[in-house]
Amino acid sequence: MDLRQLRYFVGVLEAGSFTRAAETLRIAQPALGLHIRRLEEELSVQLMVRHSRGVEATEAGRVLFENAQRILADVDATARALRDFSGPPRGRVTLGLTPSLNATLAAAVIRRCSAELPLVSITVVEGLSSVLAEWLSAGRIDIALAYNLPESQGLASEPVLREDLFLVRPAGDGADYPAEIPFAELAAHPLIMPGLPHTMRRMLEDIAATQNVALRVDFEMQSVATVKELVGQGVGATVLPLGAVRREVEQGLLQAQRIVAPEVTRVIHLLHSSRRPLSKAEDEIMRVILEVAREVESGSGWTMLRR
Repeated sequence: MDLRQLRYFVGVLEAGSFTRAAETLRIAQPALGLHIRRLEEELSVQLMVRHSRGVEATEAGRVLFENAQRILADVDATARALRDFSGPPRGRVTLGLTPSLNATLAAAVIRRCSAELPLVSITVVEGLSSVLAEWLSAGRIDIALAYNLPESQGLASEPVLREDLFLVRPAGDGADYPAEIPFAELAAHPLIMPGLPHTMRRMLEDIAATQNVALRVDFEMQSVATVKELVGQGVGATVLPLGAVRREVEQGLLQAQRIVAPEVTRVIHLLHSSRRPLSKAEDEIMRVILEVAREVESGSGWTMLRR
């Protein structure tokens, strides 16, 4: 049994007759019949039945038909993937980002890809780290940037950035706060934070427990944009990476203090499926992500772990 026989077999059943299949496959009808007969002899089973209306698959033929379609589709996909490496990157890539990384990186990555990868289309989706990992495992997205994830079967994970976290408060009160703030002082601020099981919230709660600090979380909110708006209005403070509020800090709308004693950091991982090789387009987008991250490193509270 070879690929040509499978293509002929599938072609006959899809066409519904040897005559139409021979025309579509561009092969003489007697030769096509000979290939099918040899396939049946090799498998020692009847695969199709001729009748006045054409041909129909037997029960064994239906099993082979379903499997042959899948095999041929995989072969064609493999051939396309290999041809992809002979030319410029092309295709559609779905990139998953957490809300804070979306605010920091998405626009710059898309601008760079638009200029450097004109044949690549990018879809950016936003989700929590745990959700992005689930989407990767299910094949809904192709690559992702996520935080402090445990090892997951089927995912390749590479740490690329270490990110400091900051206490963010309104700048409208006119006070000039120091650049750093001890973790224990977070207890004095009403906080607006994402709810559990958000990885940053869990990390802060764990550190608070070890430091015997009682955090006061008055409001729970997932949207980074809404949290920043509420902080700017003086409703409370929050904890975010500097990159997520850099624009507001530069505009004098918010103030950010790096949390110390202990420092609060998290690691950003670049994720993709380990069950298949990266396409040329995916590999190029990962390169662009790292280049953009290096460019904004100094103003985002990041330390690159991969150079």
